[in-house]
Amino acid sequence: FIGSEHTVSEILMNVPLNVEKLFLSNNLIQGSLPSSLEKLNNLRLLSISSNFLSGRIPDFSISFPSLQELNLSNQNLIGSIPGSLA
Repeated sequence: FIGSEHTVSEILMNVPLNVEKLFLSNNLIQGSLPSSLEKLNNLRLLSISSNFLSGRIPDFSISFPSLQELNLSNQNLIGSIPGSLA
């Protein structure tokens, strides 16, 4: 649990670029998914469910070729998750 409300960009400033698993569910995170998320190109698992995210879902299949598991449930996001991750 991260604590008070933050954006994904604020949290990513403290995440090493070579991280493979990122669990950010239930942390009062708000805003949209930033393009800086794409710098985590070793990411295999991203769980960011049950926050207050909005905006478009990026094309994870292009930005994250190593991504195997994605959880974006319980958000106000628009778009679809690629079939390879659904």
